[in-house]
Amino acid sequence: MENRGFDLKATDRYLRTRQAAAYIGVAESTLLSWRRERRGPPAIRLSVNRCAYDVRSLDAWMASRVDAA
Repeated sequence: MENRGFDLKATDRYLRTRQAAAYIGVAESTLLSWRRERRGPPAIRLSVNRCAYDVRSLDAWMASRVDAA
């Protein structure tokens, strides 16, 4: 699991929105907007008001965003 300076334990597979935003280097409000627009990394709905992000999905989403230039 890539670290990017973010303190993760091997057991921390799921991150809440604030943690996920910090992990990928965007503001929490940006990640919330992306989720509403269905254009960011995939989220897991835990309840009506709670979502989580799988670290592996975040890594895959980031990798898919790499510019081939």
